[in-house]
Amino acid sequence: MKKALMMATAVALLLTSCGKKTLSPATADETGKIQTIELNDHARLYVYNSGDAMYDASFIVEGIDSLVLMETPLFKDADAEFEAFVGKIGEPVAAVITDYHEGGQAGVKNILAEGFPAFIEGPVYGGMMAHFQEVWGEQLVTLPNLEGAEEVAWGETKTIDGIPFRFEHGASSDFPAASIIIANKAYLTHWAPVQMHISPLQVSSREAIDAEIEQAEAELNSGCDVFVGSHCGVSSKEAVEWKLAYLKTLRDELGKCATADEWMAAVEAAYPGLQGEDNLKALAAIFYATPAQEAAAE
Repeated sequence: MKKALMMATAVALLLTSCGKKTLSPATADETGKIQTIELNDHARLYVYNSGDAMYDASFIVEGIDSLVLMETPLFKDADAEFEAFVGKIGEPVAAVITDYHEGGQAGVKNILAEGFPAFIEGPVYGGMMAHFQEVWGEQLVTLPNLEGAEEVAWGETKTIDGIPFRFEHGASSDFPAASIIIANKAYLTHWAPVQMHISPLQVSSREAIDAEIEQAEAELNSGCDVFVGSHCGVSSKEAVEWKLAYLKTLRDELGKCATADEWMAAVEAAYPGLQGEDNLKALAAIFYATPAQEAAAE
């Protein structure tokens, strides 16, 4: 359980101006927490950076006539702020896509990757959410009833208000949720790449390095030029390239180094001054754990 807790091909419809309004002016946000990304002439992505305890990000995809919300906030304060911004845009919500993070939004059509509703109810995700409830209690939103939610099969595209959301597999070491390609431009996965030592919550085993390398290569081969994550918000193609090289360094040095200290020294020499030293220490402890320590972590 300890390991568990650590742990959108259709072309967009070409819309004409006949009988359609144009996109609203990009809405100003007083908090400075919203980033706006123009996906194409009739689609816009807003990224809400919550600043909450888990650095969660939530997303609003604006089409011509409606909105799609993605990864809605878990904390009440963030949810209220997010909802206020949704209200400023002034369009109805067509659907909520829950990918890696279950949040609020009852009474709206819910869409998830194939199999994810059942996983949410299972011991791994359910146990994680129970743990969050123990830690944060009344600070958390009431979670929606996902009974009857629409499930999108792997490799399929769900088009909403002319905007395609293609559902591809995420990293095999992560939750069985989706990497979602939005309007053939923005690539949503669990963790946006950040140039610092990677979190042990993202890479929780040696095998997870290979899974994350495979995922980074898929991102670079997707044709997207915007990369967003449910943690850490917006990133760039250059950051994905950096992450891929970094992960390969971690793997290569594991093949050379016999001890945790030797491995940490080699990685620090390759990336001097890189932020996230505590992450590096935690990774070393995972990668060089004895069988007894691994059994205790189960």
